[in-house]
Amino acid sequence: MKIHKLKTVEPFFSQVNSGEKRFEVRKNDRNFQTGDWVTLIPYPDNGQLPLIFEIGIILRHFEGLADGYVCFQLEEITQEATD
Repeated sequence: MKIHKLKTVEPFFSQVNSGEKRFEVRKNDRNFQTGDWVTLIPYPDNGQLPLIFEIGIILRHFEGLADGYVCFQLEEITQEATD
């Protein structure tokens, strides 16, 4: 399992923080895998705390995604994941 630190701009950071958005579309330059964790860091720094999620389902090579990009589900981290 890897932990990926990703800068996230507005309005997307606030949409994830509110629960409205539960996915990320990113260039797959980090070899994202199901079970990895992502730390979303507000950019520019506006005093909000980073958000941490586990990567769920990943769409790769999907029509509508540019080559080299993925779309992955942001899942809440459960107590079992931290044990």
